[in-house]
Amino acid sequence: MKRYLTILILILLSLGICVSEAFALLYTGGSGDGFGYSVGATDDLATISSAADQMFAVGDSATAISIITIEMEVGQSGAGINTTDDIRVKIPASLYMVWDSTDTTAVISGNASAKVSATVSYEDSDATLVIDVTTNFDNNDSIVISGLSFKNFNSASLSNNNLDLEIDNLGTNIASDDKDITISGTYLGGSGDGFSAQPNFEDCGLRFYNGTNVIRVACEPQGALTSALRIRKGSVTYGIVLVDPADTKASVIRINTTGGTKSVRKF
Repeated sequence: MKRYLTILILILLSLGICVSEAFALLYTGGSGDGFGYSVGATDDLATISSAADQMFAVGDSATAISIITIEMEVGQSGAGINTTDDIRVKIPASLYMVWDSTDTTAVISGNASAKVSATVSYEDSDATLVIDVTTNFDNNDSIVISGLSFKNFNSASLSNNNLDLEIDNLGTNIASDDKDITISGTYLGGSGDGFSAQPNFEDCGLRFYNGTNVIRVACEPQGALTSALRIRKGSVTYGIVLVDPADTKASVIRINTTGGTKSVRKF
């Protein structure tokens, strides 16, 4: 039996089929074969993905979200994304910001846009966005959300923070966003406190378009200029932050310097 299961997995992979998704629909078992239960047959599979990483700074004003796509890949009968439990997108406690609850109408597109209400609400002191589902989702239904904002960037949050998706109204995070959110700021700590590398960059207003999104450029704070690449805005000179092209915040803009090729850093 195990040999047959291995062959099945190899066939699925050769066809480009997600094994976890296949097993969510497949029951393989029988008395005494060691597989006398369903492998993932009671699991819903849904995903959440923002269009891009986002980086904010402590004290920023309300800022538009990166477009969010939510997809129901596999929903069990009577479950999945449904009209009873709705959709919740949650900001984790490690991110010191909230949804802007003055935004009560979202812009929603996607093949399931007619299955949800564009009028949204908020819970958990504005840490949770609630999207009302008016018709149960089918497999591969998706919505694309924009027109909303984050605000109250009250404290620095290190990288690898992600929005969470809940569809059962029981507090279960079925998926996490594959894009990161970071809030940069100054931490008045000492050596060895784990915050020595936290950046304190500024948004100086410099932007560029990468073909998909408008990207903000990270600038050095006034009085701390080290970059050889600078711009002047009014009476203020800003240094443009340059990083290694392999840096996770490196943009597509490359600059040749005496120290080699560098990338303009995204804010």
